[in-house]
Amino acid sequence: MAPAGFDVAPTVGALEIGILFAVALFGAVSVQVALYYTRFPSDSYFLKCLVALVWSLDCAHTIALCNAIYILTIIQYGHPELLAHVPDSLNLTIILSGFIGPLEQGWFAYRLYKFSSSWYLPAFCCLLSTARTCGSVIVGIIAYSGITVTAFIQDWGWIMEICLVIGAVTDILLVIGLCYYLKSWRGDGLDRMNRLVNRLMQWSIESGLITSIGAIFFVDLFRNNERQL
Repeated sequence: MAPAGFDVAPTVGALEIGILFAVALFGAVSVQVALYYTRFPSDSYFLKCLVALVWSLDCAHTIALCNAIYILTIIQYGHPELLAHVPDSLNLTIILSGFIGPLEQGWFAYRLYKFSSSWYLPAFCCLLSTARTCGSVIVGIIAYSGITVTAFIQDWGWIMEICLVIGAVTDILLVIGLCYYLKSWRGDGLDRMNRLVNRLMQWSIESGLITSIGAIFFVDLFRNNERQL
């Protein structure tokens, strides 16, 4: 029997829309990976393995999301009371995301080191990314314990908020650092180099801005849920 006041739109509906976007983005990532291996065959073996690892984790993340929405909308159809406990596959996505994001941030931190020749800011960003990974694993383990969604948000939601804030702060620091050191590469009369530097700065801002906005959005969502409980 459905709980009183149950509304499918902001629950299962919102999750389904988010998963559809995730699947579309995974398709875009897959195309980028294929183009990378085609256009840059001379890149180092380490970099090629890193790309393959991130893509594999993202693939597993997408499969887990699709499994979760199948369970919620097909297997548990007509039983909204079962939403009190999320599927294990959805819990798995928390752990996987805790490795995907920090791996990408670690690569950006390495690029920052190459541009700046200084370990201070890249090392600090790697430390933040490591803390984010540890927090995500802890959250995933707690979620696997069978705790209800309400109890999780009330008792452990703060850990998720910290992980999201750490991710956003790390992205912002990396973008600022990359833009600062890239700007120093600009020179008078070197139009081609300046265009390349401007393009690299634009890509850095776009990649960091999207993830930061997403993290801030989820922090606000968590806080709204906490106030409603």
